[in-house]
Amino acid sequence: MKNSIIHKISFFLVAMAITITGCDSGDVYPEDNKDEGADIDVTLRFKLTNVEAFPTNYKIVFGSFNDDISYPISSKMISAPADDEEISVSLNNIPDNATYLALYLVQEHSNSKLYPFYTYPIVGELTEDIELPLQTIDLAVFGRVQKQVFSQCLQCHGGSGFAAAGLYLTDDKSYSALVNVTAKNNAEKKLVAPSNILNSYLLDVLEGHVLQNQHSSLSSLKDDDIVLIEQWIKSGAKDE
Repeated sequence: MKNSIIHKISFFLVAMAITITGCDSGDVYPEDNKDEGADIDVTLRFKLTNVEAFPTNYKIVFGSFNDDISYPISSKMISAPADDEEISVSLNNIPDNATYLALYLVQEHSNSKLYPFYTYPIVGELTEDIELPLQTIDLAVFGRVQKQVFSQCLQCHGGSGFAAAGLYLTDDKSYSALVNVTAKNNAEKKLVAPSNILNSYLLDVLEGHVLQNQHSSLSSLKDDDIVLIEQWIKSGAKDE
């Protein structure tokens, strides 16, 4: 009788072990997500000018984007190149909801879009690998200055219709309000003097040399912002 009970208990334990082992098979878990999108490679080759303005507080990425999404859908980060170095970067498995590819300046942590250096629209379905034409990208263009730097100033300079000191830094007015305009607080300087950073009063303000009490928000500016303004001015302060 005792042997019979032991036999039944042993049989029960073996059966339980088999059941538990069976539940541990892959069948009870969902399969790994597979890559979705076009199974192709898109390669961009480019050279950068004004490399001194390559960001350290922001990022440059080559990625796939959608107009309705504020960050890259997929992307690869670009590292700072050597002078005159040709960079080649490839993306694969382009997501189905991507509407364009771009070389984009984005926020360091959130990846929020700031400024597109180059865009390539996706028209129809991608069916084969693409190698985009070699691009020359200027890092110190006015469009980047506007989105990266002046967008931080709009609370006081035109974003709500009010412009401190009459200086509008909105997209449609900032260039004409700055370049070759005499500074109100220093008649010997221009707000922005093309190719002349020493004669550009805007830099005096942004670097905190003047009007500090009127610009408490300057502490939010990053080193990249000042360097970008300098490089833009050195390059002629063009409206590009």
